[in-house]
Amino acid sequence: MKSSEINILKHMIFFIFFIATSLALFFMLVIPQYKNLKKSNIKNQKSSKELKLIEKQEKKYILLHKDTLSSKLNIVNAFDSVYDKDILLKDLEKEMIEPKITQINQVIYNEIFNKKTLNIKAKIKSPLSLYKYFESLDKSKYITEINYPINFRKVGDLIAVEFNLSIYYNRQKQ
Repeated sequence: MKSSEINILKHMIFFIFFIATSLALFFMLVIPQYKNLKKSNIKNQKSSKELKLIEKQEKKYILLHKDTLSSKLNIVNAFDSVYDKDILLKDLEKEMIEPKITQINQVIYNEIFNKKTLNIKAKIKSPLSLYKYFESLDKSKYITEINYPINFRKVGDLIAVEFNLSIYYNRQKQ
């Protein structure tokens, strides 16, 4: 063998050894890091799904809170309301004909509220108008209670209705 053939053979062995060492280092260093990266990516995907679920639930609860607050705002406002017979009469006239309000009694309900019990007499075209009035009471600025019985009497084409209504109002604002 000639020395040039030996040099080429040495270079080839060195090159093969270099490639083998490089591949061994690659498999020893890069592949475990890739596995760790893949594991952390899977964990991040799970965390991302959990975070999206939590955000979705949070938005749902925020919307529920807003709906509840807006639907119950009249109750919050009722704590500051002052009884006004004219406003109540105006509300009655929307659904009833010739409403008359007479006060039965007024008592101190607790340290904040007074309770005024009223007798209401009116004429209605149908029981539906009475129920519409009761629904409007839920949205009114008063905390109210309808006392049973509700008396109905036929008067010509109309129905005479009589019932008692208790109104709770802030006595400190009176």
